[in-house]
Amino acid sequence: MAKMLTGIKGLDDMLHGGIPHNKNVALCGGPGCGKTLLSFEFLLFGAKQGEAGLFITLQESEKSILSNARATFSELSEDIQLAINDKKLIIHKPSSLDMNGLLSYIEKTVLEKNIKRVVIDSANVLKLNFKDNYTYRLTMQEFLIFLGNMECTMLVNYEVSYSERDKMKFNLEQFMADGIINVYNLVRQEKRIRALEILKMRGTQHEKNLVPFRITTNGIQVFVGENVY
Repeated sequence: MAKMLTGIKGLDDMLHGGIPHNKNVALCGGPGCGKTLLSFEFLLFGAKQGEAGLFITLQESEKSILSNARATFSELSEDIQLAINDKKLIIHKPSSLDMNGLLSYIEKTVLEKNIKRVVIDSANVLKLNFKDNYTYRLTMQEFLIFLGNMECTMLVNYEVSYSERDKMKFNLEQFMADGIINVYNLVRQEKRIRALEILKMRGTQHEKNLVPFRITTNGIQVFVGENVY
């Protein structure tokens, strides 16, 4: 199966070579877990390889996403600016949450800019458009299939109410996704430790251990083989 490298140090090893092409991966975690930065680096790596990426932000402004990424990944600031200048990294906040309008924008941009990587941050906001879970699930499934048919590989960020692994609950989003990466902000001896695990990845083998990761000025480092506990 053809795969797309995430560019996240250590994560591609856990994925045995990356995310399968044209699949959607749910990146789930509570506040402060690093979802936005991880998905941003996924797009930045693609831009450095010549693959255009689209970051749809449904909460923060475009300016906020970009300034936070530059401040955190300070050693990558030149790469970020170059990707923006070359239109290899496009950050967009829709003026409304209308699904038809969002689909039209994504379709137009994907075709015009030859987009290969898409991030949606965070998709929970889209749920506000729907009165019941059935309609939400049906619409989101059609939405994700549509993007997959356009040959886009996606990270779809979801906010969850837990930050600890033992409090994890399965929501509709996890069942709809081709893959699930859970990120945590764990408390250990009065310190916070970020950790992740690959819960599911359809069509490919992957590592299943919970491992720590660190956000550095030069990107995210996943420590494969190290124990959290």
